[in-house]
Amino acid sequence: MIGEPSDRLILLGGGHSHVEVLRRLRGRPTGLRCILVSENRFSLYSGMLPGYLAGHYRLDEIRIDMARLAQACGAEFLCRRAIAIDRQARRLMLEDGTELDYRLLSINTGAAPSLSTIPGAAEHAVAVKPLHQFIRRIDGLLSRSAESAAAPLTIVGGGAGGVEVALAVRHRCRLWPGTPEIRLVSGRRGLLPEHNSRVRALARKHLRQAGIANMEGQRVQQITRRNLILDDGSVLGAGLTLMVTAVRGPDWLRNTGLALDDNGFVRTHASLQSISDSAVFAAGDVTSIEQQAITRAGVHAVRQGPVLSANLRRAERGTTLRPYRPQRVILGLIATGPKHAIVSRGAWATEGRWAWHWKNWLDRRFIARYRHDDN
Repeated sequence: MIGEPSDRLILLGGGHSHVEVLRRLRGRPTGLRCILVSENRFSLYSGMLPGYLAGHYRLDEIRIDMARLAQACGAEFLCRRAIAIDRQARRLMLEDGTELDYRLLSINTGAAPSLSTIPGAAEHAVAVKPLHQFIRRIDGLLSRSAESAAAPLTIVGGGAGGVEVALAVRHRCRLWPGTPEIRLVSGRRGLLPEHNSRVRALARKHLRQAGIANMEGQRVQQITRRNLILDDGSVLGAGLTLMVTAVRGPDWLRNTGLALDDNGFVRTHASLQSISDSAVFAAGDVTSIEQQAITRAGVHAVRQGPVLSANLRRAERGTTLRPYRPQRVILGLIATGPKHAIVSRGAWATEGRWAWHWKNWLDRRFIARYRHDDN
């Protein structure tokens, strides 16, 4: 064990909320010794993944070096994987046998892919989340697809992520020797169910112009080595299949005794404090906030950062916590492959190259905020 139980704040995971907590530590340290524990040294910014897939960004442009950020902000960094929590002893157990006592624990690890609902998905498809595993595999997979361009590419999931991945891959493979068939299977809810009709119409237009088959209202029932079987009985030849579908909480959380929702996410109050343990906080995709039906969008994880930072300080002092109040209407920016994007807010939507350049400026500004200490 490292240090004393009463002097440690552990940030578990290098998600979008924790990078902001770290940044705020630099100018105003807490009375607790802070340790960031993450199984990956780099935090990947999900908003720039489509641009990376399309070839607009290098890998180093879409990630934050958490070890350097932690050091610059007066925190320690451990590149380890957590496997259990002893809540009674307030102790976090790591895969290598290390045990860390804590006074406060904050979880911002992201979510895991929910592949068990589709037989064969875990064996024969590639999940986009967690991003680190996906990034490590996707370049090699696409290179092999380029060499056998006749093999079809199927993206499963009709949300914004699925649309962006399909269009980004199409843009990337425009220079391949042959043009592969690309299909987007949107599921029973159809394309972009959380967006307005104008956004859906624009997305359909871009999919059509890109030559991507948009299979709305159909769900994948099973995936085998050679085929995808849809719920209407259709059988599609399988090449590379990417899953951009529902996620769930990490499996190891199920043995912690923390209150979780039906999908394994940590149930918290609006303050991001666990409903079952006042020493535990959670933010981003790993959390399920009571009485807040919000989508698992990166914008919420980013906006939760300042609230989480403030509440960790308040919990240390024993003062009243403040609630996270999500925006009722959030800005939507969907990249369409080339340097072009659809932008929406509420019932309004438009598109253009200017929208991509605006998105690029916002994304680069976000990354730069946590890189000013790199040199």
